[in-house]
Amino acid sequence: MTSILPTHGSSFYDGGKRGKHGPTFLRRLFRIPHMDFEFALWQMGYLLIAPRRVYRNIYYHKQTKNQWSRDDPAFILLQMILLSVSSIVWSFVYDLSVYGTIKTLLSMILVEFLLVGSVISTFTWYN
Repeated sequence: MTSILPTHGSSFYDGGKRGKHGPTFLRRLFRIPHMDFEFALWQMGYLLIAPRRVYRNIYYHKQTKNQWSRDDPAFILLQMILLSVSSIVWSFVYDLSVYGTIKTLLSMILVEFLLVGSVISTFTWYN
């Protein structure tokens, strides 16, 4: 039976590159001193100001390394931090309890960002 899924131990999010202790992206998620936060903040800022410049930078990365994604999880970590701050501000504005604040925080990060984002990216990967 032919499968459309990647084979030989590859995965969706690391372009098939697996290290000694798992996928590259997940290994680097816990190495905070090695993350490039300056570049991630540059990308976030320029996505608001000049998205064409970010696309061009990512396109050059694709041409040199032959992959669209970054192995550095700093962008996702910064995005989760900003979502946490916005959920706390949201809870403060709507005068939620501590339980409501925690529920809002977990809902925004785990459900809306990670789960829905994973489903949407997986669906678009197959189409």
